[in-house]
Amino acid sequence: MWFTTHVITGVVISQAIPNAQAVFGTALLSHIIIDILPHGDNILMGNDMEEPLHAKIDKKREFFLYAFIDATCSLSVLAVLIFSKKMDLVLLFWGIFGAVIFDIISSINYFTRWKWLNKFERFHIWLHTLLTRYFKKGDISPKFALGLQILFVVVVLGALVY
Repeated sequence: MWFTTHVITGVVISQAIPNAQAVFGTALLSHIIIDILPHGDNILMGNDMEEPLHAKIDKKREFFLYAFIDATCSLSVLAVLIFSKKMDLVLLFWGIFGAVIFDIISSINYFTRWKWLNKFERFHIWLHTLLTRYFKKGDISPKFALGLQILFVVVVLGALVY
């Protein structure tokens, strides 16, 4: 899923549970569950640990562009929520952190290829492909997935603000 989708999920969890440790654990679990759902990034990113580094250079540039746009959306959504609704910032932090830590670690590994992160990355890729490995094309269309995630963000944001 896009970072923004995980951020919104973390926000919702942080508003529903009054305990920081439970918020973090639930948000972490939400990341695992959401990543199992087909969401188009297997086609976009490739999710191949064995691909040679030179083949990843263009993907890294594309990844950085998508990550920048996604981070901008996440920050915009957070700004709207923080300024429109009174929220416990400690719970908000733990909800978002728990919901995005998998992707932060994966992003670090994507650029560094530190060997000690390979097992984690293989697990994360396994989650992403748990259902999509049975799809003829390998995943759903990234455009369709993006549309679904935008709809999710708009609906949840609307429900939280109003």
